[in-house]
Amino acid sequence: PITRGRVTVIEDLPTLRDVPVGVRLPEKVRRARLVPGGPELALRRRDGVLRVVVPELTLHRAVTFEY
Repeated sequence: PITRGRVTVIEDLPTLRDVPVGVRLPEKVRRARLVPGGPELALRRRDGVLRVVVPELTLHRAVTFEY
């Protein structure tokens, strides 16, 4: 914990694993990858929804879809 004035801030950030993400995009996506510096993610399409699974994240990550 960090004390800032009279407030104690706890910055314990849980790590999430296997987070499913689904998007509808009009473009044909060739690949998806995690940024910064992450691996390429497996793409699955079903019923017009493009799906990937983010293997692990703490705080935040971004997924880029390349077409």
